[in-house]
Amino acid sequence: MITGNQVNGYLVTATVGATGEGFGLVVEGNGHTAAGNTFTNNDIGIQLQGGNPSLNQQNTAYFDRGDASNTGNALISNNRVSNNLFGIRSIDPVTGIITANTVYTNTQNGITILNEASTAVLINNNKICQNGVFGVENQGSSDVNATRNWWDAADGPGPVGPGAGDKVSTRVVYSPFATFNTTGPCNVTSGGGIYLPVILKNAS
Repeated sequence: MITGNQVNGYLVTATVGATGEGFGLVVEGNGHTAAGNTFTNNDIGIQLQGGNPSLNQQNTAYFDRGDASNTGNALISNNRVSNNLFGIRSIDPVTGIITANTVYTNTQNGITILNEASTAVLINNNKICQNGVFGVENQGSSDVNATRNWWDAADGPGPVGPGAGDKVSTRVVYSPFATFNTTGPCNVTSGGGIYLPVILKNAS
């Protein structure tokens, strides 16, 4: 379990050979939990990944040194993920749940499912607010379960959804959704800090 950390400011600095940079947290392998952390001002706050097809290949969507064949039963819970380029991403064979997180004011997307192999990830009971492009984007061809989230509007997400809240792409199942927020505004402030980036994977 990774808990109680503040991860801030991990950005890509190289013009080539940059695939090992910019990640606040990389989760690989089975049964890992990241709970109660803060991720701010990174290129990618949290990345779940499995099945990196080309170890050490540069300039891909993968963390280049990842080598797990799949990632299962991941739990991403009670984290604050804000002001990153992308908040949370998942790519290739991943299962698990993203729940009870506050995902807000990320420049591009709050949560991104990058391909079909990650569409089994559950996205439930989060606060997803004020992200620049999508609150949740699904680039796979199957539906993603993103129900029971607060989208920063009582009428739910748009523009695929009916509401004025954060946007969802097609193939995002957003209903039922939370119609009120019981724990204060989505834009929660938190302290700063710079810590080493963290990589979770199974021991060999």
